[in-house]
Amino acid sequence: MGNLTAILNIEEKLRDQSKDLSGGLLDRNIKITYKDNMELFEDSIANILNIHSKKELTELYKSSAVKNDARLILNKYRAFKNRLITAPYTKYSDKENVLFINFASKVSSIAIQDIKNRNVFKNNKFILVNEQQFLEHISFQVQSAILKTCYRTLVLDFNVCLEKNQLIGETKEEKYRYYNEYFLGDSTYLNHFFELYPGILRILHNEVRKIVKITTDIVKHYVEDMESINFFKSKQPYRIETIILGLGDSHSDGRRVAKIILENNYKLIYKPRDLHIDQMYREICEYINQLVDSQFYIRTPKVYQGKDHGWAEYIDYKECSSEEEIANFYKRMGAQLALLYTLNAIDFHSENLIAHGSFPVLIDLESLFHMPYQEKNVSDAYNKTKEKLSTSVKSIGLLPFIFGSNHTDVSGIGQKGEVNTFIKVPKIKLDEDTVKIEREYGKMNASLNHPKINGQYVEANHYIEEIKQGFTEIYKLIQNNKKEIENIIHMSADKVRVRFIPKPTVRYASLLELSLHPRFLHNYIDREVFLAKIWEDAISNEWYEKIARHEFQDLTNGDIPLFSLSIKSCDLFSSTKEKIKNYFNKTPFEVVQQKLNKMDSADLDFQKKLIDLSIQSINHNILHNPTPKEEKDYSHTFIHTDFFIEKAKEIEEVIKSQAIVGHNMEKRNYSWVNSTPIGVKELHWSHAPMGDTLYNGLSGMAMMYLSLWIVTKRAAYLNIGLEIVEDLLNRILDWKEVNKNEMIPIGAFTGASSYIYLLMNYFVATKEVRFKKAACELATRLPQLIKKDKEFDIISGVAGTIVVLVSSYELEKERIFINIAEKCADHLLENLIVNDDGSIAWIGVSEVPLTGFSHGNAGNIYALAVLNKHLKRKDIDSVISKGLQFENSQMMENGWLDNRMDNSVVTAASWCHGAPGILLSRLELAQYNNQEVAIQSKKDLQYAIDNILEDGFGREHSLCHGDIGNAMILINCGRSMDNQHYINIGKNLLYESILRGETDGYKCGVGNGIESPNLMIGLAGVVYGLMYASDDRIPLLLDLKIGTKIADKGAYHV
Repeated sequence: MGNLTAILNIEEKLRDQSKDLSGGLLDRNIKITYKDNMELFEDSIANILNIHSKKELTELYKSSAVKNDARLILNKYRAFKNRLITAPYTKYSDKENVLFINFASKVSSIAIQDIKNRNVFKNNKFILVNEQQFLEHISFQVQSAILKTCYRTLVLDFNVCLEKNQLIGETKEEKYRYYNEYFLGDSTYLNHFFELYPGILRILHNEVRKIVKITTDIVKHYVEDMESINFFKSKQPYRIETIILGLGDSHSDGRRVAKIILENNYKLIYKPRDLHIDQMYREICEYINQLVDSQFYIRTPKVYQGKDHGWAEYIDYKECSSEEEIANFYKRMGAQLALLYTLNAIDFHSENLIAHGSFPVLIDLESLFHMPYQEKNVSDAYNKTKEKLSTSVKSIGLLPFIFGSNHTDVSGIGQKGEVNTFIKVPKIKLDEDTVKIEREYGKMNASLNHPKINGQYVEANHYIEEIKQGFTEIYKLIQNNKKEIENIIHMSADKVRVRFIPKPTVRYASLLELSLHPRFLHNYIDREVFLAKIWEDAISNEWYEKIARHEFQDLTNGDIPLFSLSIKSCDLFSSTKEKIKNYFNKTPFEVVQQKLNKMDSADLDFQKKLIDLSIQSINHNILHNPTPKEEKDYSHTFIHTDFFIEKAKEIEEVIKSQAIVGHNMEKRNYSWVNSTPIGVKELHWSHAPMGDTLYNGLSGMAMMYLSLWIVTKRAAYLNIGLEIVEDLLNRILDWKEVNKNEMIPIGAFTGASSYIYLLMNYFVATKEVRFKKAACELATRLPQLIKKDKEFDIISGVAGTIVVLVSSYELEKERIFINIAEKCADHLLENLIVNDDGSIAWIGVSEVPLTGFSHGNAGNIYALAVLNKHLKRKDIDSVISKGLQFENSQMMENGWLDNRMDNSVVTAASWCHGAPGILLSRLELAQYNNQEVAIQSKKDLQYAIDNILEDGFGREHSLCHGDIGNAMILINCGRSMDNQHYINIGKNLLYESILRGETDGYKCGVGNGIESPNLMIGLAGVVYGLMYASDDRIPLLLDLKIGTKIADKGAYHV
């Protein structure tokens, strides 16, 4: 049998130990796939592959004997291989430089021959305008599909031949042509190739089979249905010019959406699924259109339902011809959004929407009536918030959202034109000696979802009011006509099936792509072991247990997993029609009925707020110029402390009104809908349930309530703060091993040490020793996170952790804090870079060294200086000096450059990246025991102060980027230097900013119009800043120093 037995899957193999084939590759693949997590490996192969030990798997891997029924399968693959290696290939002069085209041509020739040999094609080919041209076009599509499947293996094989000096030619192009023609065209070599990579043979056979089937099915179905679908254009039936395969993902054994090009360039969309859901949506829209003004009219494609497939009208892209059409487009977008929200829709991204003049037209409706998973503890505040968002307008996919490592907007409203891919994609590159596969961001084809006028895309954020107008109109109409909408659904409910999407399609696609790596194709079991890791999700989520094997079966067949259900049933069905009984505890129809019953004015306001937040989040014009200040003296004595306190109370009432209150273990807990900037440039925002950390999470909210209690003595504030802290402790003290929480950074604002900062502040304020004990317990777990830190900074890295730990140590000299702080410092020193001029910096969140406090040198050398007061290490002293040298080499016009930006600009005056944060750093360094560092830092102080006063106020109100943080830093500067002048300036500028917020609305973070409740970029930060200015016992927090005890109960001073 030879290596061909490696083509069989596990079920087809016979357990036999008669041949001792090496299992070394299997061991390496297991290590790569499961990363030494043998428990996950054993669970995966047991539950997915029905193999109960590694020994059993290895024996099966080595086995060369096969069952009788599997011999038939082997004969089938052997016959396919023989056809393939002897198949002719077509030489294309215009495709000579297409890598591996001869190989793809051989495969496509088999596919075309199989199409021609099928009776269903012979009986229906009369409908083709030109059979030869039709098949040629199909052949090119087959070649493209095959190359996507095989390119990794062919690249590897080509490079192996190069290393063995088997290829003739002077240049890389000549060697490639030799390989393409004389190796891939040679039957003996191809036979060797498939013996080496038998897994690729099985995949090729399957892909050819599926393409042949879908192609002939489409032709057959068109002939059967052409009289019925004639109404789309009211013309005589057209013949088929060609078929564009693969407009969507492959599901259910290769079934894909396709575009049919008919005579006279008439187009039609073929859908290999039931279209009763599309018909229902159309009927609801027709009902709505009778009751609304034409500016809210919803356009839907005409559809025809076949036996197990359907046809849809092709909707072409059209520009708008007037401003009125643009406005109507967005009103109708809002109208569509309201209906989709009502019907619990998800997954409506840019590819599901066509801008057809003034009409946004949805072209794929199978993900209506989505069924969300229900959390175990539905009363928990976080889960309540998560559920509220997961069934909101945000979950639909039309509103802007950022996806992937490249922060790409793929939403129906947000994406426009050609954009970068959201993840790095593999690209083949020929260098001097080899062919390489490198991952980089590519370009996605220009989408058809965004309206244009005069050839130019319009900006959706200019039409927020139109979107909300359309949304409100249809929302209220549905609210007032619930029974009528329910009746339309009920009339079709018995026929309507919808798709259930358990995981993002991109995740499945990524698994499929990785499974085609040549290391998994030497033996087909390698690929199955890799894909069996799909079980990983079932370990932490019981919902996935019942579907994991079905996901695996679809993936091994080269398909994106598909599940469906009737909207009046709780039973879920796999792509192979296997029933998973009572998978849900409610039917999709019942879930939509519940949503209809919950629609009210409060819900409408919440959805409109989410529309505002989402569309504002794509406004890249975020670093606004400061509002011009009057030329006046701000140094006069401040007299408005009572105003600050009362205003803080008022803002807290607003924050509390936005809270979602829940219960966990019979104790009250809290959550909020949170808005957070994404990426180091902070050009986009995400919206999610509030997390736990200091920057934008519950730890920050607890610090706000603590500050209110210290100043006002109102027990209600302390009670809420303590409830938040208790809720946090229930989670964070349950960590058995921090290293299993790989996404948790170590840092002081967004990581594990933010909890230590919170707990130590509550310990100082309340004198409850349990908070200090909890902080010490958490500190013992930090060393597990140190080596994982790749950011090194104040926000998420070890620099912030150092400051928190040293501040904690200084309270009661607990050695655990200073010992771990020194380990963090060692990590910081191990990861520095030395520049050409001898200066020192770090590369963390950005690809270049940064200035500033939150992510740059100012914060890192500040942390080292705070620590070295106690350690007095010479190597740390040297790094501080050289780190200061780098930052000051980045000065321009008495300011520091913002290296995040592509052009050389001085940073905006903000705590995170500008002069205010650098001022905090220099205040510490001015007291440092290195005279050279201290002298330079004192010089820098005035530069920083001047920069803040000139450029630091009038943008917005946050601690991180705005007036509140800058005012606090000026006040801190005055307190540190015993200079009442700067204290007064800071308080008076803060007062002016609050008055502006009361008049024009508070601007949170860096997004114009984006409001968030959290500490560093939200309203909680406004409250905290007012308390800090009102009472010098409140810790600054921006410098991560912890308050220290004084005699009075619950009192603070810094």
